[in-house]
Amino acid sequence: MMAREYYDLPSLTWLYKLVEAIPVDRTGRDLSATRAALRALNQGRIIGIFPEGRIETDRNLLPFQTGVAMMAIKTKVPVYPAYLDGTQRGKEMVDAVAHPNRASICFGPAVDFPRDSTSKEALEHATERIKDAVWSLRPQNSEDRRANFCEVLGGSRPIPIPITPKENWG
Repeated sequence: MMAREYYDLPSLTWLYKLVEAIPVDRTGRDLSATRAALRALNQGRIIGIFPEGRIETDRNLLPFQTGVAMMAIKTKVPVYPAYLDGTQRGKEMVDAVAHPNRASICFGPAVDFPRDSTSKEALEHATERIKDAVWSLRPQNSEDRRANFCEVLGGSRPIPIPITPKENWG
């Protein structure tokens, strides 16, 4: 899923369509993007979402939106946290895309949270669990960033994620 304003860039739209990105109108709640994401998850596809709802230019996490939790609960799919370091953090969007970056990504185990309700409280609780899992993958200092921080913090090494049929999920 990605911001529509980037999806609609004429020079890159072909790429976003190729990877089947789902454009999201960030001016409000984009129900058509949510429905497209739910359809994709129900078809067994994997969706990458920045749960903050936008790209932050500093190293702090913004408040997470509840959409990831809602989609995971409705489709019964697992949520695997990831922390991406060394790309957009500390840079404006154009600078992050226009100049080479050295990036690291760390994946954590599936986040455990109750899946029996989509009430406001249940979504907020699940979202807090997801945020805690992402935060735990974050390198704590510059020494961690220079090392393979996944190993330093006990996470997994960056590896390709196998796509498995939905019936084989946990």
